[in-house]
Amino acid sequence: MNRLGLLSMAAMASLMAFTACDKPAPADDTDNTEPEGIKQTDMVEAYYAGDYYESGTGNGWINFINGDLVLDEETEEYTGNGMILCVDINLALPSSPDFVSLEEGIYTICTDGTYPAKTWNANESYITLRKNDVTQLEAGITGGTFTVKHDKGGYNIVFDLDVNGEKFRHEFTGKISFINHSDKGAQSNLESDVTVSGLTQGAMIYMGDIAMAEVADTYMVVLADDDYDLESNFGTGKSILLYLNVPMGNDYELPAGRYKDFVSLEETEAPAWTGLQGMYYWGTYIGSYYFHYTEQIEARIVDGDVTVDKTGDTYEINGVLKDGNGKKVSFSYTGELLYGELIENYSLAPGRAAKTIKK
Repeated sequence: MNRLGLLSMAAMASLMAFTACDKPAPADDTDNTEPEGIKQTDMVEAYYAGDYYESGTGNGWINFINGDLVLDEETEEYTGNGMILCVDINLALPSSPDFVSLEEGIYTICTDGTYPAKTWNANESYITLRKNDVTQLEAGITGGTFTVKHDKGGYNIVFDLDVNGEKFRHEFTGKISFINHSDKGAQSNLESDVTVSGLTQGAMIYMGDIAMAEVADTYMVVLADDDYDLESNFGTGKSILLYLNVPMGNDYELPAGRYKDFVSLEETEAPAWTGLQGMYYWGTYIGSYYFHYTEQIEARIVDGDVTVDKTGDTYEINGVLKDGNGKKVSFSYTGELLYGELIENYSLAPGRAAKTIKK
């Protein structure tokens, strides 16, 4: 069995840089793809926070990212080159918080603290530019507008902004799929069932009796594709996060068996041979999720049926998971599970780029 000496684990797997301004298809992962006929000019991270300002309107933020910028979680300094443009926006409350869209029109700056729809907030919006491994610009946005148009199933957005007394213009075309981080809805933007292929690596992290009920211990299991770095748990590829409850005393390896009836950590003692439902709270993920940030997908899992078999050091893990909207996530993995012992902090960091201002 391989051991992950560099992994630093915590019972509350914390997601790096969920900030206010810090792709599913049957069988082949092709349904939340780029809309036909429209080019994706920037990578996008978009989050919906509900009525964050208690103003009767919705709030969200979008990070438009190009280049290879990466944020060092400890120093909060960037490496690489490129641009991050983050805008904190106000919009009409959507009919579903899981599927939020931008209304067409001109978005103006909000200056009076009322947060009306089709405005943006300067205090949580910024831009960072790096070239030749040197930060050229890192500043707040003090004024200006941006214009949103619907375009071929995606968006065309033109920014005319004021930054440090200078005009800044940027144009985006492509898809924007908001990830629901409000306390409403299913917290999943899956539009259809998905079969997750290409899972090539995995890790298991013994977390002990996180329910503190003395009925079971819990393992966090991460399964991911090649676009993921398991030692830092960082990447924008496909990954499955499972919290599986095992009989107490299994502190060395995940036991084979069937795990079903996913339960809420807030409402039950979490008995052995069950899974934990996903739970997001202020930047922290607990429980089971499906992530694919290249495709702007995040799905909180509320039920499932997972079978774990083991021959020697090789695990075979098959499962069908379900989100709160009834969409299914099917997956299969065969291979070793690297083992990481619980230490202090394990950051579940799937490709976040922007600095943390709000969760």
